[in-house]
Amino acid sequence: MGSFTDIIQQVADTRAENGAEQSRIAMANELLIQNQTNLEAAHGRIMDAGIAIESSRFARQNVLVQLSAAMVAQANQLTNITLKILG
Repeated sequence: MGSFTDIIQQVADTRAENGAEQSRIAMANELLIQNQTNLEAAHGRIMDAGIAIESSRFARQNVLVQLSAAMVAQANQLTNITLKILG
């Protein structure tokens, strides 16, 4: 009868160890899923920041191009006025 009780105790101990391992694996899995979610969110924010920077650069270049065109037009207009005054 004693060996039967010992075997039942060993089975119970093994089941407890197995349950503890399953619990640790489940917690590690949940942590990895949460880390993946956080990394994907961070990657999205980095990409958004990169797009914002490039959009700002494009807008700046566009303003400079328009400003240059306006300055050329104004310079041409001043030349025409000068020629009319002299002519």
